[in-house]
Amino acid sequence: MTIWTRSDIDAGKVRKLDDASRACPDCKAVNSWTVQGCAACKSNETPEYLCGSCSQVFHEEWAEYRAVAPSGNVITEPLLANRCPSCTTVYMMKWHTE
Repeated sequence: MTIWTRSDIDAGKVRKLDDASRACPDCKAVNSWTVQGCAACKSNETPEYLCGSCSQVFHEEWAEYRAVAPSGNVITEPLLANRCPSCTTVYMMKWHTE
C-alpha cells in the first residue's frame, strides 16, 4: 500500500487524476476521448489513464492518505489510487487540501 502525505502532493509525487492523459485501449489514440467514446476509432471501451511523467498505464491499488497535525495527531484514510508502475507517481480521484 502506498502511503502519502501533503508534502508528497507539494513535491508532485501525488497528482490529480484529472491531470492524467487518457488513451484508447483499442487504437491507443491519446486524449481523443469524448462522452461518446474515442473520437479516432469510435470505441466505447473504458480509456486507460497514462502517467504524465512517463506515459505508462496506471495500476489501481489502495493507498493511504496520512495527515499529521502540528500537535502530532495522525489521521489516516484509505483511498483507491492509480499508481504508475514505472516512476511510482500516484494519481488520486479524491483530493485532500487540508
